[in-house]
Amino acid sequence: MTRGISASIEGLVPDPGKSLPCPTCGQALQEQDDWVACGNDQCSMWGMSLSVWSVHRRLVAAGRDAPAPGAGWPRPLYDGLPHTYLTPVAAGRAWWRHVDALRLEQCQTQWLCQVCGLRLEHQAWLLVDAGGLVLMSSALHRRCVDLSMARCPALSIEQPTERQVVREQILVNGRPWPLVYATNRPEGILPALWTLATPIA
Repeated sequence: MTRGISASIEGLVPDPGKSLPCPTCGQALQEQDDWVACGNDQCSMWGMSLSVWSVHRRLVAAGRDAPAPGAGWPRPLYDGLPHTYLTPVAAGRAWWRHVDALRLEQCQTQWLCQVCGLRLEHQAWLLVDAGGLVLMSSALHRRCVDLSMARCPALSIEQPTERQVVREQILVNGRPWPLVYATNRPEGILPALWTLATPIA
């Protein structure tokens, strides 16, 4: 649910029967940090670092997997935890350490919640780390902050600060949010890092 909810959830062991297949050769992909890779040296994708979300989209397009849950509330559960809109779901499991970059871009540019994927009000909430970076560089509803803080193991360790903001208070790669996201699909922005323009009491 942040670098939090979608990243490093300790103690969850993936079911080996739910491996993500290579979209080219069909063999199980091997997990490598934030990527997956095909270990079949006869495959054209052998050794390439692939994002889970991009592999999953290819499998969905080919009719070989179901789409990840869409926007909405309440969130479905995987491994007993609420699924966040940014977390890929492929081969029947949530890939907690991974982020769907296209959905993240959607949340950033269209002012959607990173947890439920629904439209945010004029004011929304950010989770900010000790260094001033906005976790997942996207905003949340109040109820989604509460859900995240209560259920995400990574956030219980990180202990981010909750901040209520409007878009004009956010800097995107050092530039004001309204200027950067003047169009729905700005070029050359991702990965975009969000920080606060001014300290918020």
